[in-house]
Amino acid sequence: MATIKLNTAAIEKAAQAAFRETCLLMGTGFTQSISDPKWDFPTTTKRYGDGSGGKRKTPHEVSSPRDIVDTGRLRASQQLDFVSHTEARYSWNVAYGLAILYGYTTSKSTNIPGRDWVKDGLERVNAQKVFATLLKSKLL
Repeated sequence: MATIKLNTAAIEKAAQAAFRETCLLMGTGFTQSISDPKWDFPTTTKRYGDGSGGKRKTPHEVSSPRDIVDTGRLRASQQLDFVSHTEARYSWNVAYGLAILYGYTTSKSTNIPGRDWVKDGLERVNAQKVFATLLKSKLL
């Protein structure tokens, strides 16, 4: 007779660690998406920010395609909260975040398209593949 026993505690611990690391890596996808000069914008604008949170004294013009970074506040506001061992939530806590994400119309009736860095960031990181690779490395 042979007895086989599955160590579910070790599997659960490995899965939770792999999930946590996968979520952290997904954050790099969001940051890259915000910073990537790939977004269409209907007008040329002047930026005083340098993207790092610092200010320039003289403005520089930015056209399309462009990144989403004016001051760096949106990118810096990214937060990851682990709701449980199996659920995580990303948020960007700036007042204008939803306007950038979904688009808006200016006071001069210019339609500014949404720039969905969340969808783009999710596409940059294959979370299922990353999780599987991390889980496998933790179990072997």
